[in-house]
Amino acid sequence: MATASFDIRYIPEEFKGKNFIQGKKILEKKIKNIVGDLGKIEILLFEPPQFTKENNQFVLSLKKSAKKIIGEDPKIIVKHGGSDIRHYNQVNCDGVTFGPIGANLHADNEWVDIKSLEKYYLILKDFLSKM
Repeated sequence: MATASFDIRYIPEEFKGKNFIQGKKILEKKIKNIVGDLGKIEILLFEPPQFTKENNQFVLSLKKSAKKIIGEDPKIIVKHGGSDIRHYNQVNCDGVTFGPIGANLHADNEWVDIKSLEKYYLILKDFLSKM
C-alpha cells in the first residue's frame, strides 16, 4: 500500500464564479482523473484561495477612511499565504488583511511601529463610525 499527499495552492482566477463546495468538487474530480483505478482518494483539507474584490463596498469605505487618516491612497496588494479570512470565505463572507507597520509576525523580534498603530486605530474608528 502506498500513500501520496499533495499541498495544492490555487489562485483566485481558478475559482472565479465558484463557491467553496463547487471548488472542492472540481479539485476532487481532477485528482480522481489522475489516480484513476489505482486507488481511492480522500481530501483531508480544502481551502480555496482568499480573494476580495477591490470594488467591494467595505473595501472602498475602508480605503476612504485610510486616505482620510494617512493623507494618501492606500495601496491594495495581493500576497501569497493564508490568513483567518479563509474561514470567512468558506461561508461567502469577504475580508481583507491590513494593519500597522511591523515585521517578524509571530516570531522572535516581532515589532510594531507605534505611530502606525495609532493611525490604524484612527482608520478603524473612522471606518466603523460610518457603518
